[in-house]
Amino acid sequence: MSTIVKTEAVVLRSIDFKETSKIVTFYTRQFGKIAGMVKGARRPKSRFGTSLNPMSYVSLIIYKKEGREIQIVSQCDLIKPFRHLSEDIEKMAVGMAMIELVNIVTPEHAENAQLFLLLVNSLSSLNHAVKNPSNLLFYFEIHLARVLGFQPVLDHCVTCKKELKKINDDATYRFDIAKGGLACKRCSTAPG
Repeated sequence: MSTIVKTEAVVLRSIDFKETSKIVTFYTRQFGKIAGMVKGARRPKSRFGTSLNPMSYVSLIIYKKEGREIQIVSQCDLIKPFRHLSEDIEKMAVGMAMIELVNIVTPEHAENAQLFLLLVNSLSSLNHAVKNPSNLLFYFEIHLARVLGFQPVLDHCVTCKKELKKINDDATYRFDIAKGGLACKRCSTAPG
């Protein structure tokens, strides 16, 4: 039995299917990552327009059925167009990297409202960025790690636990991958 649901989503990827359809991967507010079949999306006078382009922030109406791998999309409307993302190659590259990261690191059907808001807000900030849009990718990556539970320790030494602003060793720190954070100069050069 299918249930008709409405949710907000960001388009992660879109691939052509058969003659007139598309299979689109969305990251939704309510259901996490889902794939949807959009019938008639490739017709010349399709009602979907640019709403199925990657990085689009949309409102979806889907026929959701538990256990079905690909849901049926009945409506997809732009909520907020991020027009500047497709006009600037650097912004487009950063935005595509953001949605590709979300697509790679998230499992199907795992709701994460924090991640959804991070993605929408990051794309919106990127759309309005005036200079250095690539800095937003670093911001997004650090916050993505935090939202997924992998936030690195950046405020204190992972070995001796001293706050980094209180350590007086010419501010030399090394990132200890095994411990997941910064180590002060004394701890990063200590044997062991």
